Amino acid sequence: MKTEITLKNILIITLPIILGLVAQNIINVTNTIFLGHLSEIALGAGAIGGLFYFCFIILGGGFGIGVQIIIGRRNGENNIQGINKIFFNSLYIAVLLSLILFAVLYLYSDIFLRTIIHSEKVFAETSIYIHYRKWGLLFAYISIILRSFFIGTLRTNVLIYSTLFMSVINIFFDYSLIFGNFGFPQLGVGGAAIASVIAETSDVIFLLIWIFFSRSISKFKLFKFTKPDFQSILQLMKLSYPMMLQYFLSFGAWFMFFVIIEKIGELELAVSNIIRSFYMVIMIPVWGLGSATNSMVSNLMGNKEADKVILLIKKMAILSLSATVIIVLSYIFIPAKIIGFYSKDIILIQASVPVLYIISITIIFFSVSYIIFSAVSGSGNTLYAFFIEAITIALYISAAYLMGIVFKQKLPLVWSVETMYFIVLGLLSYTYFIKFKWRNIEI
Repeated sequence: MKTEITLKNILIITLPIILGLVAQNIINVTNTIFLGHLSEIALGAGAIGGLFYFCFIILGGGFGIGVQIIIGRRNGENNIQGINKIFFNSLYIAVLLSLILFAVLYLYSDIFLRTIIHSEKVFAETSIYIHYRKWGLLFAYISIILRSFFIGTLRTNVLIYSTLFMSVINIFFDYSLIFGNFGFPQLGVGGAAIASVIAETSDVIFLLIWIFFSRSISKFKLFKFTKPDFQSILQLMKLSYPMMLQYFLSFGAWFMFFVIIEKIGELELAVSNIIRSFYMVIMIPVWGLGSATNSMVSNLMGNKEADKVILLIKKMAILSLSATVIIVLSYIFIPAKIIGFYSKDIILIQASVPVLYIISITIIFFSVSYIIFSAVSGSGNTLYAFFIEAITIALYISAAYLMGIVFKQKLPLVWSVETMYFIVLGLLSYTYFIKFKWRNIEI
């Protein structure tokens, strides 16, 4: 069956992913808002601790993209048995990987954090955050595989409901455990971490219940366990390991970016955590469109319709850019009010506004670059996608270090390296579709 690349079909697939990401990022926003009303130290620790934790989560995220690509290809081929085999073997890998990474966090997180964090107060609070947060790794990895299945098979509606449910759980326990409301203990930063763990667990439970009761999913037999198949495992790892390295490099670079900012000062770190939270919110439509682009490119190539990929990229890029411009125009004239949601500290608000202007420029470049980059990995050439990311990150970290540490520039100029990052990412991704033979890649 031929695939129609229409706005309607794109939105049917993309909107649930975007709405799901909106709900999921409520966790990030509520954590930042609550911690922002606690103290600058708590806000900074939430930034460092959250990014450090996500460096471990993002390995699973990269693996999940690889799983999503293969499931998308098998879905395009209408190969139900192949989807079942990929699902279970990816689940086995994800569980094993999460347990290994939990052990690493359990044994070495404090040692590592001690060497890179300058402020003793920030270190102490970050250590508390990781102490509790690491218990969510297993559930986060299982959730990644479940979500990869839904996106790869283009059944994305469930993601709206699961992440809304997860967000409500997180908000309730954030409010209860950070400040000690409703008879709960007042745990501060630790309360934010525990709330996130409970939310991650609830997400897995919700998705499993949905799979159990859904008739349309029953044909995939996801509760009929299959034995590990080493050929499938090798196939998964061959496709996924570049994505895992790429995602780890990407978030690892952002973590190092915040380490550089922490060395500039506690105020700069608090400002950057507020900006990070808002930045991630306005990125949501592009992330959703990128995820849909990845899966739709894979489905098109599985259905032998590679000739439609460029058309899809163009339509996705136009949609992404249009949505981003609308979002930027909605807040750019009221920056202080936007920052005021996160903190009432006048000094913090004044220091944040110039950085908000910088990321508003960055997000325009991101809106196009990320779509093209997502299509690169969706074509199956995950190794080339990794090389693109590696080159871009090397330039990014070098520029951030020079701006922040060597030349001691002001915070807005340090944040401007984000713009450079996405310009380079977009150009290298565009080169792939112009110069390389990608239409007949088999996975």
